[in-house]
Amino acid sequence: MNDYWDIVEAIVTERGRRLRRYRYFEDLWNAIEEEASLIFLQAPTGAGKTEAILALFLRDLVDGKRRWHSMLHVLPTRSLVFNMFNRICRSLRACRIKFGRPSRVVISYDHGGFIPAKTFLEGDVTTTTYDTLLYTFYGFRSYGHHLLLSIGKIAGSLIVLDEVHLLQDSSWYAPALLPYHISNLIKYGGTVVVMTATLPQIFLKEVLNAVRWIDANVRTDPIVMNSRIDKVERGKVRVELLDKDLLDVAVDLVKENEKPALLIFNTVERAVKAYQLLRENRCGDVELLHSRIIAGVRRSREEIFEKSEKRKDLIIVATQVAEVGIDYDFRTLATELSPIDSLIQRLGRCGRRRNGVAFISMKKENAVKVYPEIVIEETVKSLDEERLGRSVTDVEVSSELVNEVYTEEVIKNMRKAVKGIEDVLSDSRSFIKEFSSNLFIARSSFEDAAANLLRLGVELPCILLPDELYREVLDLCKENESNELPWPIDVEDVISLMEKNSFSLSLPAGRKINIQLPGIMHEICGKKFYLQIHIAYRQRSEDSSGEILPTILKRERINLARISKGFGLADPFIINPEYYSFYDEGYHLGLVKPYGRSS
Repeated sequence: MNDYWDIVEAIVTERGRRLRRYRYFEDLWNAIEEEASLIFLQAPTGAGKTEAILALFLRDLVDGKRRWHSMLHVLPTRSLVFNMFNRICRSLRACRIKFGRPSRVVISYDHGGFIPAKTFLEGDVTTTTYDTLLYTFYGFRSYGHHLLLSIGKIAGSLIVLDEVHLLQDSSWYAPALLPYHISNLIKYGGTVVVMTATLPQIFLKEVLNAVRWIDANVRTDPIVMNSRIDKVERGKVRVELLDKDLLDVAVDLVKENEKPALLIFNTVERAVKAYQLLRENRCGDVELLHSRIIAGVRRSREEIFEKSEKRKDLIIVATQVAEVGIDYDFRTLATELSPIDSLIQRLGRCGRRRNGVAFISMKKENAVKVYPEIVIEETVKSLDEERLGRSVTDVEVSSELVNEVYTEEVIKNMRKAVKGIEDVLSDSRSFIKEFSSNLFIARSSFEDAAANLLRLGVELPCILLPDELYREVLDLCKENESNELPWPIDVEDVISLMEKNSFSLSLPAGRKINIQLPGIMHEICGKKFYLQIHIAYRQRSEDSSGEILPTILKRERINLARISKGFGLADPFIINPEYYSFYDEGYHLGLVKPYGRSS
């Protein structure tokens, strides 16, 4: 085991940390040495789960041998994918500094996106999203038929399914399908490690039920960090429940308590209101984070957490995007009420080095608009300040809390709340379970069943164009009544814009097929259109050669059913800049109200 500890020490030293020899690390490494095909790993936030798994793959690379062809680190969101990519790059650099090896390693990230010709899950180490992994694995990525290539990537790979709890949705849809996806990944030769801080017993039971027919070495007992043996090196968190709206007390909380501080709201609109309120009351060094800020700006704000020089008076106002992926020593946390597993993750952002205090606003009306009411009701019943404080470092306590909320009865009621979900779930489950039998049948035959392979909602990719380019697009549309217009701009410039100026707008299940979204609607010559950017190969009539060209597509309406079958690769919608908001001096507030103008 010393070889693995050498890798961990190199990684943590590079990050300015001290090596902690957690026992559960060795439990994981022993399970891998015993060639387990499926392992569940549960440890609190900040307890080094990523380093424990990276040590396995990086040790092989340093020694010049391979147990696995590649490693796939899978995460729920694009921002987490990008953050993990940078983290793994730093870990590899640390190994090169200490050991002089490995010298030739390809690290990549792939979260779908808009690039018309690209590799798929390429590299020795790849960070990717759950959606990208699964739609690639099942052969639904749109560029060419490469099903066997996708399956070949899975065979013999170490697949880390991280932050699984974030896949949870209002109808328990993704957790119901993920067990069968895991079964297929193992069946086709993958070694799967499921990592989380909060693992509901009912999810574990469903995974073990799904894989029971596979001839594989499945470790049925989770590897759990024992708080009596492994002491997490972090501060204690004192929890206080408040019977007040967080917006009403935000200013007082940040002024009266130590900083850095983190405030988490359940909606973008409330987070933006809080940011403006703190700025107006001169509360200090305030930053805003949420999912509807363009990618380049969001990344620059998230870089705050990676810099060695800490901003002591920092106040972060955020939505659920701050629940994971932030390693920063917040002394004060204030959050709105949310499901118990979400609350535990939020509390984990506090007191990571020294003691901290966390305030939870108990106003249920700010939670039930976003989360299932039955889950919030059960969460409120289980809330206890002392147990919540211990849940940050004690997995047994966090598991106890989570299992009190997520019972079979609660999940049944979550399902009942969404009309027709059982039929959709049955179709998707059948496709997943019968994948092997239908391996060589055209994927197009299964598009209806596979439209909701992981999620019920729809992700609309959106892009904010610079003012000059936006006016150019509007002029182009005014000069030509066609619904498909060649756009005279270099394709590389468009791709760069898509990488820096885009984000996804999440629309939950249950929306009408045709809806109105003013935030991405544009008025042209008295008529309203949705505008999309499409990049396609165009044939030249004069010499039969061709080139890749950007095109502007004009749509009078959006058909969400059709977009949902685009498997996350829909052409990005251009944002109406009147709906994308800024604060003083051009500070991005984002697309605050897609359904109405922001004030």
